[in-house]
Amino acid sequence: MFVGLVKCPDCGRNMAFSNPNGREPRFRCRTYARNSNLCTTHAISYDTLVKIVMDDIQKHIKNMETLGDQFIEEMRVLSESGGGKKIKQFKQELELAEKRIAEIDSIIMKLFEQNVAGKISDGRFEKMSVTYENEQRELEERRKALKEKIEAEDYKTKNTNQFLETIRKYENVTELNRSMLVELIDSIYVYQAEGTGKERTQKVEINYRFLCESQCGIA
Repeated sequence: MFVGLVKCPDCGRNMAFSNPNGREPRFRCRTYARNSNLCTTHAISYDTLVKIVMDDIQKHIKNMETLGDQFIEEMRVLSESGGGKKIKQFKQELELAEKRIAEIDSIIMKLFEQNVAGKISDGRFEKMSVTYENEQRELEERRKALKEKIEAEDYKTKNTNQFLETIRKYENVTELNRSMLVELIDSIYVYQAEGTGKERTQKVEINYRFLCESQCGIA
C-alpha cells in the first residue's frame, strides 16, 4: 500500500520493499540495494512505518476534534508559513535560472559575432555554442520544474481546508489502507538511522497533500 510514497531523502529514489528469507518485512533504499557505495540503507521495518504514519494521522484527527477552530487556524498558519518559505526559496532559484538563461543568450550572440568576424574558428564556435546550449536546455527544464513546484505549494497553501475535510473522513479508521494514504499523503521520506540499540533513532518525514509544512515522526 506504500508503493510510490516511501522515498530516500538522499538520492530521491523510491525505497524498495523486501522480505528477505521470511524475516521481518522492511523498506530500504533502492540505490543502496543495487550499489552500497552510492547511498546508505535508510532501512525501516514495515510495521514501524505503519505505526508512525497511523499515529501521525490519528494525532491530527484527535487535535481537530479536541481543539476545533483553534486547530484549523493552527494548520492554516503552519501551512502558510511552510509554503511561504518554500515558495520564496523556489522563486529565488527561478530568478537565478532565468538570469543565467539570459546570460547564455548574450554569450552565444557574442560568440556568433566573433565567428562572423573571423575571431574564432567555426569548429571552436560550434564546440562552445553546443556547451552553452546544453547548459541552457538544462536550465530551462529546471525553470519549468520550479514553476510547477511554486504552483503546487501555492495550491497547498490555499487548500488547508481540503486537508481537514479529507482527514475527517478517516476519524473512525484504525488501520491504514491504500486509498487513505493516496488521498492524504504526497510522500514519506525515511532518513538514515542514528545510534544503536536503545539509543537508535530515525527521522521519518510525512508530506501531506494539502499541507505545505512537513510532519515528522521518530522511529
